[in-house]
Amino acid sequence: MASCLFCGLIKKQQPNTIVSNDAVVALLDKRPSVAGQIIVLTRNHYPLLSQIPDRELAELLGSVKKISQAMLRTYDVAGTTVLGRVGVEAGQIVPHASLVVMPRYEGDGVGLDVPVPASAGCNLCQMEGVSEEFGDADTLCFQLEGFAGLGVATRAHYPILEAVPDQMLEPLGRTLKEAIQLMLSNWNASAVTVLLHNGIPAGQRMPHAVFWLIAREKNDGRFSLPERAVGEEDTGRIVSAMREALVGMGGPVGVETMQSAQVSNEVSDYLLEKLKRVP
Repeated sequence: MASCLFCGLIKKQQPNTIVSNDAVVALLDKRPSVAGQIIVLTRNHYPLLSQIPDRELAELLGSVKKISQAMLRTYDVAGTTVLGRVGVEAGQIVPHASLVVMPRYEGDGVGLDVPVPASAGCNLCQMEGVSEEFGDADTLCFQLEGFAGLGVATRAHYPILEAVPDQMLEPLGRTLKEAIQLMLSNWNASAVTVLLHNGIPAGQRMPHAVFWLIAREKNDGRFSLPERAVGEEDTGRIVSAMREALVGMGGPVGVETMQSAQVSNEVSDYLLEKLKRVP
């Protein structure tokens, strides 16, 4: 789309490109809230997350998962956060679907907490205080007692997004889209904020990878984030480190191509050890 800022950046490969393939482009954010955050975009133009075709959304989620893994290996982080903005009232500025992957640090003050009751066990697996809205054999959309929103997750237990197998990403994405559409049509929401946290310091409150959806009626400043400029030297260093980490994770993963692979038990164990503080 000629008037879309992201389409213009995608058309001409940028020096801050982390990943570029037929479906997805990932760019290091030059004005991030947290240094090192990455914007992950569909190569094709879709204004909203809920409008992305299933296969392309699975590719987007696969890239988000890989990038989050690479952040855990590259940065000295305490966790990661995935942020999606669907609609102007949720803070979406560019009409091009994207997800932002943010490195998180102890006491970083980012302020993206989801008001979900903390749980020592997995409420979702035990279906405690959980009311299922809809789902399929692999995934579900649900309401959780004490949370005024929706959750989307796999039925099988995976404590963090990085541990979710790639074959689950397409049904997970499909349920996520349907949940966004449900919130926009039946909840009188003008927009939707989507959040997923990996690790307690990032804001994870349930030991199960969940996309939390919060209905937005107006852009009231909630979940707004400050921006900071990143110098060219720091940009080059971070881009090089992230590319190297992605290639080292079993590629071919790099600027030209990116293939998803299932997370092995060894990688999953490493990630959980790295995060340390998963609920």
